[in-house]
Amino acid sequence: MSALTGLEPASVFYYFEEICGIPHTSHHEKALSDYCVQFAKAHGLACRQDEMGNLLIKAPATPGYEKEPGLILQGHLDMVGDKTADCPLDLEKDAIHPVVDGGYVCAEGTTLGGDDGIAVAYALAVLDAKDIPHPALEVVLTVCEEVGLLGACLPSTRKPAWTARSASTHRFSKASGFSTSTPRKRGC
Repeated sequence: MSALTGLEPASVFYYFEEICGIPHTSHHEKALSDYCVQFAKAHGLACRQDEMGNLLIKAPATPGYEKEPGLILQGHLDMVGDKTADCPLDLEKDAIHPVVDGGYVCAEGTTLGGDDGIAVAYALAVLDAKDIPHPALEVVLTVCEEVGLLGACLPSTRKPAWTARSASTHRFSKASGFSTSTPRKRGC
């Protein structure tokens, strides 16, 4: 049994635990980026990955939502790699170990990577769900956010041609751990 079994929404915590099992500190997100590419392929979704590991995954609208404005789900793939002095893990190579302690999800001896690990987990859960109707979705997952938005703020000469179209951005809030939806345009 996994450490997060029984937490709801179950699919979100399933993907979050999968993410915890893949090392993804800043500058070391390739394995998690590749995991998301494989997820997209397994679900028949269009996916583009740039040389840095940034991703765009596209899902068509569900029936009845084809004429609605598209929605962007955005998150980042990296986590702060910090640990206690006695923790033997190498966070560039080893999985973190989530636990539930007093009703809170945390990690043994390390940071959890929860601020946007949960955003990525929610995005994957929405893409996987058969019971959540939605307009066309573009899931944008960037690298190196924790060290200066490096993936999101590529110089204009290096911006990939596939960057997401203008739409309402669904940003998972770090402060609340919940989500907000607001139309916005933002550049670096």
